[in-house]
Amino acid sequence: RSDIFLITSAFKRIQTLLMLLIATFIFKSVIAIAIAAVISSAINNIINIIPNIMLMNYRIAEFISDIAPPILMSIVMAVTVWTAGLLINAILLKIIVEVILGIIVYLGVSLIVKPEGYRYLRNALFRK
Repeated sequence: RSDIFLITSAFKRIQTLLMLLIATFIFKSVIAIAIAAVISSAINNIINIIPNIMLMNYRIAEFISDIAPPILMSIVMAVTVWTAGLLINAILLKIIVEVILGIIVYLGVSLIVKPEGYRYLRNALFRK
């Protein structure tokens, strides 16, 4: 249903823009912008699930089981990268190590958890 898609897309874009404008011009902080982006993403997920519940009988438990693995993988990666960043003082080296470590940790956790997106990518890349 394109009408519902259009409405939800409009709501998501408007609320994201408002959140980022408020964070940018009222709080004037990079941290506030990052927090606003995370909150906006959570709100967008809620906006996405409402039509799915109504149109496709998509249960909240299914939604949580779909989003839990990537969220947990991101938390593991973020904690690892943040901890490593505490140990390095040189800013350029810190950025390089954090990016490389983040990629390695996320891929490593993907190998263990095997979320749906990982399986899809693996099958697409290694199709015989």
